[in-house]
Amino acid sequence: MPFWTVFNDRMSAERLNNYLDTAKPYDEIYMTLFSNGLKALGQASIEEWQSILSRARTRGQFIGVNQQTYPGDLASYTRHYTDLKKLEERYPIPESLTIQQLDKFLSQAGARYPVQWIDRCCQVN
Repeated sequence: MPFWTVFNDRMSAERLNNYLDTAKPYDEIYMTLFSNGLKALGQASIEEWQSILSRARTRGQFIGVNQQTYPGDLASYTRHYTDLKKLEERYPIPESLTIQQLDKFLSQAGARYPVQWIDRCCQVN
């Protein structure tokens, strides 16, 4: 199950830790980090992210991240793609949903996924 963070800051690391505190333990955790070339205030260190990966029961691994050069490694985006291809496939990727199928899913899910459609199609000034 993906867990999306806002950025690689301490608040995001804390939220992920809080989630893992309440979730069933994961056998595997894979993580990619946004490598923007800057060391920013409030950015979680590579050690903090490694600590989260260590919570996996069998395997915790970075995807595309060069731990020695993070966050200055812009090649991480290319390695992310190649690293993902090396992972053992567990489930086939499902076909894309049609808009009608997505609408039906969201209506059945209720407030679980707060998605709003904004119709900006075909506006002419």
